[in-house]
Amino acid sequence: MLGESPAGRRRGGRSVAEPIADLGFGDDIPVSSEAPPDLGKLAFTPETWFLLSRVDGKVSLKDLLRISGLPHQQTIDTLRTLSDHRLITLPNRSSPLPEPKKEPIEELRPTNWPVSFDQFTFDPLTIEQEGAMPLPMRKLLAYYHYHLRRVSFYDLFGVERNADLRQIQDAYYRLAKVFHPDRWFRKEIGPLEQPLKEVFRWVNKAYQTLGSPRNRQEYDRYLDQGYVGPWERQEKKLRQKRSKSLARQGPTEISRLTFDSLVVRARRLRSLGQLTEAADWYRRALRLTEERQVAMELAETVLESGDGLEEALELVRTLSTGGQPDPTLLLLEAKLLARMNRPDEARARLQTILAVDPGHHETLVELAKLPR
Repeated sequence: MLGESPAGRRRGGRSVAEPIADLGFGDDIPVSSEAPPDLGKLAFTPETWFLLSRVDGKVSLKDLLRISGLPHQQTIDTLRTLSDHRLITLPNRSSPLPEPKKEPIEELRPTNWPVSFDQFTFDPLTIEQEGAMPLPMRKLLAYYHYHLRRVSFYDLFGVERNADLRQIQDAYYRLAKVFHPDRWFRKEIGPLEQPLKEVFRWVNKAYQTLGSPRNRQEYDRYLDQGYVGPWERQEKKLRQKRSKSLARQGPTEISRLTFDSLVVRARRLRSLGQLTEAADWYRRALRLTEERQVAMELAETVLESGDGLEEALELVRTLSTGGQPDPTLLLLEAKLLARMNRPDEARARLQTILAVDPGHHETLVELAKLPR
């Protein structure tokens, strides 16, 4: 049994193999199940399936750890998962920890984080994202993702600093069941996939840190020095570099991923001819941060649809303020004015372009379209 010797089993007075977590001993030979469950219903990663295929009743635990191609701890977790699903049998595995009680997602909402869940501002993508992930889960993911660098590992797990290993393990399993990417394997969750992976990576890192006495002691020293986590020192210069722009943006962090996703959706809708919807998604992106190219694409979309021309004209004129005349902006402004039945103003903008570039082809074409 595992408890017979902390150093491993002994044969003839010598150590044969060291124990590997709760899986058994290094020279144990795992065997695959003779009557496996319906494999099609299991959302495993390709690495998990590969590891399962290597269990042939001949390869030992220590060799599986060597050939898996995965990090050591991830291989152990994967073998544990295969055992829990009764896909493999580990002859000397100790009784696995009991699974924590199934908890509603609402019970995973922390109460002591910098921004409370009820006061948290969710971006439009979180609320309106289409796909397999339900809204409560999307909100929880966004809330955890926002706080990753703002709370300690203890706060992430919802435990006190004097928590014992069992409490750390229970907290890890509770969060892993919710945020493990395998839950959404082959399901359409779009741009939420990357934040999900990052949250799960953080949960794993927290477990590797708090579950190891040496790592935990080092991490506690970081906390005592006023840092949130071991990454904070590496990112300190980056935070200082961004501090001025973040101060201008206000308390809500701008997610580049969210901005890019909104723009991608707007461009797709525009390509499909759904111009009103595309303009709406461009506006949402510009509420997060202003980018010249996106503002111009919004104005062009409005020009094509004919809905909201005054807004587009004001936007183009704002982009033109404070610099040398931009032929691209002048041309777009002229097209908007022409669409609004203001030919004289449109002609004046086109003449400004021709004064610099008399042979500007597109300007000459637009000028020819104007009534004389």
